[in-house]
Amino acid sequence: MKYLYIYNIDQALTFPYKFFSYTTCITECPTTTGGTLVCSDQAACDSQTTLYTTYELMDYCIPVKSSLTGSAATNFDDAM
Repeated sequence: MKYLYIYNIDQALTFPYKFFSYTTCITECPTTTGGTLVCSDQAACDSQTTLYTTYELMDYCIPVKSSLTGSAATNFDDAM
């Protein structure tokens, strides 16, 4: 596992002080919406309802704002 991914982006951006509580390591950053992830905490990734597009930056999967919906899209600018 190489990259840090936010599996619950809505909660992570709503409660930024708990940001790392909603992350796990994955094998590669998703570059499209949909699909499946291979995670170190597979149950956490499987519980995710929305897979969003990311790009890799220094071993982090950074969300692409245009692929976010709901509260994640609303809170993105404040968190980043």
